[in-house]
Amino acid sequence: VLGLLKAGAVKERPLWFDVVEAFPPIVSTMYNRAPIPGKPKKLQYWEDEVREKFYKEFKFIEPTNLFETDSKPTICDRFIKHYEQFTQEEVDSDVAFTRSKEALEQEGINFMPLKVKERKPELIPATEDSTTKDEDSDIKDIFQL
Repeated sequence: VLGLLKAGAVKERPLWFDVVEAFPPIVSTMYNRAPIPGKPKKLQYWEDEVREKFYKEFKFIEPTNLFETDSKPTICDRFIKHYEQFTQEEVDSDVAFTRSKEALEQEGINFMPLKVKERKPELIPATEDSTTKDEDSDIKDIFQL
């Protein structure tokens, strides 16, 4: 900021300028200072685990309008709110998860569990006998399994 003041790019001193000049920070605030050794701590909140379990168990992705400033809580947020209430009652986490699901079902939300992926039938390699063309075959038959 001192360079901007000297060059005339900034007309007035910022309010904090004199304070920082009198009491400079103990740790350098330069963008190019050496990083603190070690790995940064992973930030994870308790509700992150609940969200992860919620989205793994239920196929429930609702659209969110980012232009609305007064956004209402998502179904996952409401689920977490119920979950928090049940865990405060000193209930096991699995029981709280089940009770939270039941509470939202009573509010009219229908949960669909994720379907297990069906295995596609394996294609049988062509043999010499199957490569011969039948007179009755049609191109539509090729794409049927």
